[in-house]
Amino acid sequence: MTQGPESAPPADLLSDEDRHSPGLARPKPRPWVWGLGGAVLASAVWGAALQGVGYGRTALPDLHGFHIRGTLCTPSIMEPLTDNVTSGRIAAEEPEIREGPALDHIACSFASSLPTGDGWATAYAVSVTVDLHKKTDPRAEFEATYDPRASAAASKEIGDTVFYPDANSVTRPYPGLGDLAYADDGRTHESLSVLFGGAVISVTVDAINTWTAPGRMPTDADGSPERPYLVDSSSIRPFLAPTVRHLMGVLSEPVDGSQD
Repeated sequence: MTQGPESAPPADLLSDEDRHSPGLARPKPRPWVWGLGGAVLASAVWGAALQGVGYGRTALPDLHGFHIRGTLCTPSIMEPLTDNVTSGRIAAEEPEIREGPALDHIACSFASSLPTGDGWATAYAVSVTVDLHKKTDPRAEFEATYDPRASAAASKEIGDTVFYPDANSVTRPYPGLGDLAYADDGRTHESLSVLFGGAVISVTVDAINTWTAPGRMPTDADGSPERPYLVDSSSIRPFLAPTVRHLMGVLSEPVDGSQD
């Protein structure tokens, strides 16, 4: 009978000469392997700890129960403003509605005319926008859009009437409404824009005089219209804040009777 290959003796029984024998050489430890393994383990433990306390998570904006609905684009929702810019019919354009996982948006436009009794009438353009930001805080965007240091007016066209920017308008903070609000007061332009959690609400009114009687408009000796196109819109300024508050109340109503 022949013996099988002898197994190597335990390491603690090897002599110094045996330990250095080529046939019994042992691989040297690699310090960087242990260092890498320790770093990975530490990172995993630290990451788990941060995840456990919610580090790195951003709270979703508070929408205060607001919901977008098509019925927002009706004159009754915009009272008392709409009651003070017409003596009769007010026309509402088709609303623009977009809904998505990050943003719900609705924009409405109203046109009205208030006769002055001498063949002229004051035409009003009322615009309403509501944006509900579901994922990110819109405060920085709101300040960049409505802050007087950064915002810029633009012309708008509703029906056959063009409303130009009011170069004399002044934007100021409006206290006591939402988290942050700005009012823009001018001679032919008024607006109030509100930030409330993730909701951004803006109501604007532009006004201009138009000739509505048959024939050509009367002019003075210089050929200028007897009644200037520019009007004083300050009379409707007090109605913007109550209108925005009314709109915010409607936005917060449960949809189809559901409770939030």
